Amino acid sequence: MMSIDSTLSILQEHQLLVVVLEPEPGFAFKHALTWEAAYQSLLMSKRQEIHRQVAECYEALFEGRLEEFAAHLAWHYSAAGDAAMTVNYATMAGEAALRRSAHQEALASYEQALESTRSGAADNQQLTRIFIGRGRALELAAQHEAAMRNYEEMARLGNERQDPALKLSALLAQATLYSVPSTVYRPEAGLALAQEASYLARELGDHRAESHALWILSLLEGFSGSGERSIEYGETSLALARQYDYRDQAAFTLNNLSTSYMSAGDLENAGRSLEEAAALWRELGNLPMLTDTLTNFSIYYFALGDTERSLKSAEEAQQISLSIGNLWGQAYGRFILSHALGELGEWGQALRKAEECLELANQAGFVPPQCIVRAQMASIYADQGAIEHALGLANAAREVAQRLYPKWQAYAAAVVARVQLAAGEVDRAAVTINEAVASLKPGDPLAAVTEVSIRLIEALISIACRDYARVGSACDSLKRFRDGGARSYLADEMLMRGLAASAMKDLDTARRYLEAAQAEAQSNMSRRILWRILLALADLEVDAGRPLEAEAIRQQAAEHVGFIADHIQDDERRRSFLSQDLVRQALNPQSSR
Repeated sequence: MMSIDSTLSILQEHQLLVVVLEPEPGFAFKHALTWEAAYQSLLMSKRQEIHRQVAECYEALFEGRLEEFAAHLAWHYSAAGDAAMTVNYATMAGEAALRRSAHQEALASYEQALESTRSGAADNQQLTRIFIGRGRALELAAQHEAAMRNYEEMARLGNERQDPALKLSALLAQATLYSVPSTVYRPEAGLALAQEASYLARELGDHRAESHALWILSLLEGFSGSGERSIEYGETSLALARQYDYRDQAAFTLNNLSTSYMSAGDLENAGRSLEEAAALWRELGNLPMLTDTLTNFSIYYFALGDTERSLKSAEEAQQISLSIGNLWGQAYGRFILSHALGELGEWGQALRKAEECLELANQAGFVPPQCIVRAQMASIYADQGAIEHALGLANAAREVAQRLYPKWQAYAAAVVARVQLAAGEVDRAAVTINEAVASLKPGDPLAAVTEVSIRLIEALISIACRDYARVGSACDSLKRFRDGGARSYLADEMLMRGLAASAMKDLDTARRYLEAAQAEAQSNMSRRILWRILLALADLEVDAGRPLEAEAIRQQAAEHVGFIADHIQDDERRRSFLSQDLVRQALNPQSSR
């Protein structure tokens, strides 16, 4: 009888087999048809026996590396007709692929596992792992509708099997997906499911599920405008997660609490929550959620007025999102990058990042950027003097908010008002800003961006309407952000107060506010607003009879205007920016008001 080595040598000599080195040294058929013919010549029982022997050989040789070979083992056990072992290894392969962000590979493994359960080869705990894993892979692949169908199938199976634990897991998964701003965002349905899950979790004594349900309720309350209830639910969820050491749930809850704290103007607690969440995600190796937390960190730093750290955090989030193919994370990161670059006066890059954000958000089924990023772009185009384009974007943002995301209707309307003001339509702008303020509700998770912007636009339009008392009240309404440590908007607020004081001929007060505005803008590196502040200070010097000082200050303004113009990448937009009256005043230090 010939040895295995002799047989292999003969097959190599006849060029039927070739040596391979990857993924492990071994042999392979040179042609697929040869393999197919040899394979089909074997009796079914013999094939199954060989597949089982190969699988058992893998298990013996790679005992400490089974996850690495889980997909191979699942295939061999499936071919061997062993459904239970197929379920075990296919599930293991799906979970390993998810950790590598190989979403399609994960889906294929979960489908194989699920198919093998049809014969009853899986218990309810395994079914939960399979359905939850498949759903998560679908979500990360931006297939949100398919993910919801997956969870609905899981819920039906839980009812059929009369298994409350399986049903509870399905309820939580459905509620979570309904609660995030994707293409299946349905907060009312999410709230009902989360409440049902919370009741069932307490009934079963399932503390992990109860913590999860409370986190969903916190998420929903935050998006609906009830910041206090959002924080209350979140802190209760976090207490349970810490009590029973549910580290992954603690990280989810902390990430959401950070936005609730920012909405309430409590940046101190927001920062602490983000620090702990980021550390947990790194420890757990959950890169998609780490990118989400890093982007929230970017918003936090932006609110603090630390533009440099905001950009650094957003860029780290972008690098990780790109490395794992996370479209949602790429879109979210570009949202804040666009905003921060706009503050720096790098408007060409800001608009490019915004356009990339919209494209990625569309691919990922990520709804909010379709509103908020269009509104941000409209603001930049308005500052460039491209009024028609700005108005089109602002109206598009408002339509998206009305149709898909009512929470941001007030913000979108305020940006429309800002563009109307830039077009010289003061009366229309006044009507629109009144509509925006009337529909403003507290609790927006991005209030440090949206609510602040609404109030500052209200103040700007009030100056145009010569309603200086309203300028003060609009600025006063931002007190909770100021008390909580937010600084990103202070340059704008001080400018509004300074312009109002100057218009009322209270020049000492105006100077105090404008000098404070200048200091804030310089600290934040905000060229967007700094050149306007400098022009207002130059006007004060003219009123004080100091023309040389006024000219020197206007020269500083001209330098910032020049930087901004150099960073507008479209020639037509650059010309429209440079043709604006206020810009021409900055570029001609000899001009007067």
